[in-house]
Amino acid sequence: MFSLPFGPAYDKEIVLSDNKIIPFDHGAISTYVGRRKTPAGHRLVRGGRVVAWLAEPEDGEVLLCGLEAKERLEHIEAENHRLKGMVWSIHALGKVAQVLPEAFAFPADKQGLLPAEDIFHQLMARDVISILDALDERLEVRGAMAVDQGILVEHRGDLPGIEEDLAVQIGETLTSRKSMAENLGLGGAGHWILNTGDGALLLVEVGNLALAIWTELEVNHHKLVNAISAKIMGQIDTEEGPGQKLPSGFVLRKGKSGTDAIISMLQTAMEEKVTGHLSAGKSENSIQLIISNGLPLGLTGPEDLSFEDALESMTSAQKTLELHRLPAGTILTKSTGSFQDFSLSTFCSLLSTTRTRTESRQQTLQNKLEVLFGFEIGLEALINDRSKVEFDVTIEDVSTPLEGATQVAESAGMRRAFEKAEHKLMALEQENATLQLKLDESEKSRLASKISADDANVQSSDLIEKLESSTIQIDGFQLQITQLTHDKEEAVDRADRLTKRVNELEYQLNTRATELARALGDSKASAELASKIEEMANKEALLSADITLHSTKLTEIRDRIDGEERRLRLLNDQVEAARDKHRRSQSELIEVETRINSNELHLKTVEAEAKIAIDKARESQERAEQDSSRREHIQMELKELMEERRNLLREIGDIGARRGHVEAELTGLIEQTEALTDAHEEALADIQEAEVLRARLSEEPLAQALLNDTDTFAALGPVIERLEHARMLGYSVTMLDRAVERVLQVIQQTVDHVAKTPRHL
Repeated sequence: MFSLPFGPAYDKEIVLSDNKIIPFDHGAISTYVGRRKTPAGHRLVRGGRVVAWLAEPEDGEVLLCGLEAKERLEHIEAENHRLKGMVWSIHALGKVAQVLPEAFAFPADKQGLLPAEDIFHQLMARDVISILDALDERLEVRGAMAVDQGILVEHRGDLPGIEEDLAVQIGETLTSRKSMAENLGLGGAGHWILNTGDGALLLVEVGNLALAIWTELEVNHHKLVNAISAKIMGQIDTEEGPGQKLPSGFVLRKGKSGTDAIISMLQTAMEEKVTGHLSAGKSENSIQLIISNGLPLGLTGPEDLSFEDALESMTSAQKTLELHRLPAGTILTKSTGSFQDFSLSTFCSLLSTTRTRTESRQQTLQNKLEVLFGFEIGLEALINDRSKVEFDVTIEDVSTPLEGATQVAESAGMRRAFEKAEHKLMALEQENATLQLKLDESEKSRLASKISADDANVQSSDLIEKLESSTIQIDGFQLQITQLTHDKEEAVDRADRLTKRVNELEYQLNTRATELARALGDSKASAELASKIEEMANKEALLSADITLHSTKLTEIRDRIDGEERRLRLLNDQVEAARDKHRRSQSELIEVETRINSNELHLKTVEAEAKIAIDKARESQERAEQDSSRREHIQMELKELMEERRNLLREIGDIGARRGHVEAELTGLIEQTEALTDAHEEALADIQEAEVLRARLSEEPLAQALLNDTDTFAALGPVIERLEHARMLGYSVTMLDRAVERVLQVIQQTVDHVAKTPRHL
């Protein structure tokens, strides 16, 4: 339950009963249960009487209002509870009633509180899209559409036909209604409510714009419109304002700026109901506080400043404050300012803490602002809270003769919701069948992909085995190549050494042969030497042939190694291709499994939604059956009430006859009462006169002696003693005796007169 706006607290004890007058004229009484800080319900007071009730429900979130809330509050207050009263003015009560019209049980109690403007005009002043969206959320609303001179603007919900054709028909209907209203002497725009056998149509026209709302039968359209208006009223407009400087007006006050100066000027604006602005500074960087009827609505300032910086700059003592009143008829709204996050509560909170550090000073400023704008801050919070709650709008007023008819709209809405749920269930079943087919296809694809993946795994295994055998062969070839290379290198080294040795030997041989030939000059020795040289040349040729043969073998081995390397690269490429194919098959398999899992999850979700829809449909059907049985019981009770009504009318006739006799007797009693009243007044006058005489005589000793029966003449002792004393002094007491006798006579007459006057009536 939300809280009500601020007002002076009523500290005295409050006693609530049906015939009890509340001690204050206008205000509210909030009920708190136990130690809760939030209220459990509210009562609105007008003229010393409780006229409206709000209460939290026992179950659910829909708040109770009217007489239902009254019964709920009485049930809550049977236990431990606290009552807090707040005193408001009649104007403040009217503002609260404008936000909470559902709380009033009787329409007569709202007269004079709500503005004269029609609630339908207030609704049409809002955004059409927001209105249609709010209507579409209501269970009792079938559909709605906005029309501008027969042209469709927007529509929501289920409509009974094509939107464009309905818009044309509505435009023609409103045109004919205008002509008929003029013929009947009824001018101006208005609204129509058409009730049919199975539903109702509300047509609202404001200017060129019209709104058509199709609802269930017996819906209270006024409460429906109040609920929609209250919900939309709490929505914050997101459009940016123009943020332009306001023109200068008549300057009411002027002075140095500061926190206290701003509060003082705001108090003046509140008292004078100023519509204008409070300006700080005169340059282009001046800051203006927008005021409408004394209430701050917005703030304009430079674009590079935040809201806090603008307010701090406004309270600077170097600036000059001027309170301007703009001409009558000027309309200022929240969008006029350049700070869209402006709110009255935020403004008051920042104003009390800006340029103030001590807590006592801040508390003092907050108390001043709360006294000045406390109610408006609370009303602003109430509007925001009211947009978040709902009241039951299908309940008719108390003056409606048939209480059972209020259940028709709810049961019809339930039936329509049940039909929608059935259609949705059929659509979900069809979607479920489609998803099942897709799931089967996905399962087949998964199996095929799995088979392909298995084949790819087998091929990959074969290729891996071939690769391993080829690798072993390549390793053997590499060992042979290494050995042959080593042998070749050794043969080349040996051939090189032999060649060098042969060359050396040939050189030495030639040298020795030349020397020997010179020395010996023998031909035989020359022949032997030549044969030896020839033999050595033959050996050299053999060695050269061996070297050439080994070189040829080495070339062949290198060619074989190159071929094996090419085969190895080819096998590696085949293995990589097989691995890529295997990886692709694995990824496709994972993707198919993921798709299958998501489809299974979606299928489970659809099955859960279908089950929930079936449960809701069954619950709606059970509610409809309960409503039907409840209507039958209500009709039976209605018949019994009609029979009791006839009996009561018969008894009322008898009572009317007895009333005439009683009135005659009452007339005689009234005359006797008037006579007794006159006698009573005369007796009271005599008693007052006797009291005056007794008061005068109570001061005289002689009178006390005569009036007091117990003391008789004992009180005359002092008088006699004085007379004796006077005789002893030589005074003549003759004159005193005569005076005493005269006084005694007067006293005796007075006593007799008093004795005749009754002391009690």
